[in-house]
Amino acid sequence: MKKKIQLLLIVAILCSFAFSGCTPDPIVSQTLSDVIEVSNVPYQENLDDEDPIKKTIDGIDLTITPVAYYEISARVLSTKSYSRGWQGELAPRDLALAWGELADPGNREHIEFNQRGRWYYYKFSPEFPFDVTFIIENSANSHIIPATDNIRYALETVEEEDSIYIEGYLVKIIGMKDGEKYWWNSSTRRDDSGDGSCEIIYAEKLRINDKLYL
Repeated sequence: MKKKIQLLLIVAILCSFAFSGCTPDPIVSQTLSDVIEVSNVPYQENLDDEDPIKKTIDGIDLTITPVAYYEISARVLSTKSYSRGWQGELAPRDLALAWGELADPGNREHIEFNQRGRWYYYKFSPEFPFDVTFIIENSANSHIIPATDNIRYALETVEEEDSIYIEGYLVKIIGMKDGEKYWWNSSTRRDDSGDGSCEIIYAEKLRINDKLYL
């Protein structure tokens, strides 16, 4: 009888977990002691003829082609999760990121960021010491495609003011379903704005503060 009760309790716990909407805790690959240096600009190396990554989401056959190797160390200004459609499944989280002087807490006191509809927005007070061009060149709204389930879980733990490092690729995406074409292309510049200016990052490494995830 005791074993039966224990078994029922285990089943109840598993069922509770299954319906709770929880995701597994991400596995930490390494805990690092050095500080992420957010003062540097992102590093980019353009690529040619890279092997594409194939995925199928909602019946859409997607070809994800790396166009540039990309590394970014930055401060998180805002985060937003998405789940609807093939884009929400492919890139479930957007991170608004800042580097250089914009990542300095003293400068961020006079500027506010938020996200919606896969865009990021900002407003700043007259006391802000820089102009719009400075903001554009030192921040980005990044759509993150996790290369692994573990990175996907880790993405959900990112919070505002975290220091992060991402290593991976800027990508262009082409999809096809029943003769209908889909596309989503990353920016490859830091000085553009408006439609098409977001970075789409296929992330193979993600570091959040002192924890590295693969």
